[in-house]
Amino acid sequence: MEFKRASKDNPVRTAEFRDGSGRNILNVEVLEGAPGDMTIGMSRMMDKPLPGIADQAYAGTNRLVGRRGGVTVILRLKGHAKGNDPARLSGLLVTALSRLQTTAPIT
Repeated sequence: MEFKRASKDNPVRTAEFRDGSGRNILNVEVLEGAPGDMTIGMSRMMDKPLPGIADQAYAGTNRLVGRRGGVTVILRLKGHAKGNDPARLSGLLVTALSRLQTTAPIT
């Protein structure tokens, strides 16, 4: 999987997952710094907590948000995957968060 940035100075990286027809069904976003802080803060206020996942994790409408160290990961359901319970992807969020290097900056 390859993560892409909008620009060199952008602290957000994204990747898309597509179904067999080539339709985007899941976006993964990795955020650091202020964007990650703001995202996890908003999820803390608006979304359902998912205890036991990394430092913090929440399930919202069509998304899961988790944080480990100073890095935030968003799993966002897209296209025909929308409307499914995003908490069903909590195992994927656990995997993504467990693979993060929280001490080294994302390059």
